[in-house]
Amino acid sequence: RSIQIHKKTVASAAAGQRAAVNISGVGIDDTSRGDVLTQKGYFCSTECINAVVRVLPSSPMPLEHRQRLHLHVGAAEAVVRISLLREAQISPGKSAFVQLLPERPLTVALNDRFILRTYSPLHTIAGGEVILSRSDPARGRNEKEALDDFLKNISNASSVPERLTLLVDSKKTIMIDEAARLLELTEQEIKNCAAELAQLKKIYITGTGGALLVSGAYLKRICGDLYTALAEFHKRNPESICMEYEKIARQTFDAVLGILRANTQFKYVDNRIRLNDFAFASDSGFMNRAAWAADAITKAGYSMLTLDEVAAASNLERAKVNEIIAYLRENGEIVIVGGKYILPKTLLDSLSQKLLPIRSDITLSAVREITGCSRKYLIPLLEYMDGVGITRRVGDKRILLKKV
Repeated sequence: RSIQIHKKTVASAAAGQRAAVNISGVGIDDTSRGDVLTQKGYFCSTECINAVVRVLPSSPMPLEHRQRLHLHVGAAEAVVRISLLREAQISPGKSAFVQLLPERPLTVALNDRFILRTYSPLHTIAGGEVILSRSDPARGRNEKEALDDFLKNISNASSVPERLTLLVDSKKTIMIDEAARLLELTEQEIKNCAAELAQLKKIYITGTGGALLVSGAYLKRICGDLYTALAEFHKRNPESICMEYEKIARQTFDAVLGILRANTQFKYVDNRIRLNDFAFASDSGFMNRAAWAADAITKAGYSMLTLDEVAAASNLERAKVNEIIAYLRENGEIVIVGGKYILPKTLLDSLSQKLLPIRSDITLSAVREITGCSRKYLIPLLEYMDGVGITRRVGDKRILLKKV
């Protein structure tokens, strides 16, 4: 509610001034030495601090990996373990990037200076500066060496765009609010900076409400891996137009795929993907059989044929029929309803259009009147439309969801 310096009320207090702060709803017993008063959400407590440490030239001993020490930062004092990233020890007079692992949560700020003292007896042997206030402990040699390189680069970075690029590259993906906390900027500052970097394709912005930042370097590598995987898939499966998303799930994820849609190397068909310049391998016999199947499916209309019925009528092996059906589906000519029925895509679109006048009052009898099909086909068709988000069931009726 107010700030005082030497019993005089002031509008603000600066570092180095002794101040009294009147805070409503907080008692003396609720605070302790080292607590930080801050804007809500600006800082978070941490149990892993990335820092640079310099051992005093006068220190009688080096700093050892996993050594237990006393950390003094701001007004706080805590016991920490020090994790060295490249060497087993830091000799007197030498510096290194490290991780400090407090035994209790602490709140520290970017560029906070600190001192380290031996656990017992108490001797000051080193000092340092916070590079990033929050992190995950690095595991294994490769991860530690990568973190060491990152800390070296970001500590030398001279601008916010450079620091943000390095941070996103190191994390591969990061939420905007987390980037703001780590770099101690507002979310709006991060958004503005990310927008500039997105123009240069150093960062991509995706996720709900544009809340996720994706590394441009990471995405470039993913694109290369994806291109290689698709080229190999097309080589092994010349009769298939697209590769199922599920088969590349280990190489990418939905947010990255959303960005990849802007890449003209790839073509997206429903929930499948292929190279844009891939030419479907087929002969005239296959295309004739596919045309026959499409015609038979169209003639059946809403009284939909099953896969078995198409196979029986064509006198073809089931494997050949599956290839034809896969081709028609991937080409956007049909949809599979209820796992076994085949419906022309044009009839599905036509039905959606015809439902517009009754979009909030769709009954079973109304759809039967439009389609002329029996309950045998009507129930799986309506359930399919619910499943793909065209309609939604509300009691005994349905409402139209998609704009058509």
